[in-house]
Amino acid sequence: MLFLKRQWILGKRFGFVTPGDMFANYFKTDSIRLLVVLVALIFSVPYLGLQLRASGFLFNVLTDGMLGVEVGMWLLSAL
Repeated sequence: MLFLKRQWILGKRFGFVTPGDMFANYFKTDSIRLLVVLVALIFSVPYLGLQLRASGFLFNVLTDGMLGVEVGMWLLSAL
């Protein structure tokens, strides 16, 4: 939250659409865009998996074991 407002202001002023655009302009290289995407994928894919697993576990607990963890995960994924 400390940097998002400043990043938004810079984006509006200079026309940046993504953080990769901003970093590429700041460091004067396009390879940083690929690095930003890779770092985002490395952290967001496991985070999404953990969230789906937790929701499946929550459905399992709330239904007192009638729905399995995997079924709860698939139900939430379908939504």
